[in-house]
Amino acid sequence: ATFSEPKGSKQPLGWLSQSFPLRVVEGDEIAGLTAMADFELTDIRTDGISGQEWLFTVTLSNTSGGSVDASRVSLLGFNTEPGLNLSKSWSSGLFDTTRGNKNVPQYGKVDICFQGGTGSCAGGGGGGTELGDTGQFDIALNFDSAIDALTLTDFVIRYQSITGVNAGTSGTGFGMEVPLPVTAWLFGSALLGLVGLKRKK
Repeated sequence: ATFSEPKGSKQPLGWLSQSFPLRVVEGDEIAGLTAMADFELTDIRTDGISGQEWLFTVTLSNTSGGSVDASRVSLLGFNTEPGLNLSKSWSSGLFDTTRGNKNVPQYGKVDICFQGGTGSCAGGGGGGTELGDTGQFDIALNFDSAIDALTLTDFVIRYQSITGVNAGTSGTGFGMEVPLPVTAWLFGSALLGLVGLKRKK
């Protein structure tokens, strides 16, 4: 999804909706393992002399169903263009821990990930959204200089505590972008749907 800074008080920020069908990477597809994340860009502000901070509210829903009796979405990560100032990027709320340039199991390295309380981008730990639940967290993406547009790509999530399917207890959801029409809100949003992946034993 690409977000653009408005060029006047009445011009909207750009937004794209996203859909995330499963992409199998060394694993088996787990039917019914799904989640949705809605990104709302709430502000763009100056940070220091030349830096800039883009603030989002993320609403994360665990929409798993079917044969899945339980699951917990424990991590959300993605890549950015341009690159971040990781030392000044942060999160609060449902996912209050921010990590950068870390490996996500079954995927590889991401620019930034958000979760509750652990020191890696592996998920695990506590926190997140249980099956049927929705949670919200705020993130700030910080840049060393002012930018006109921000692109978020390569979204990935981690599922933990999976029961009801004979495939282990954790997995990784992947996605790819599917653009939908732009709307005319002052601050835009990007809707992300993610589905699950389970590593072969």
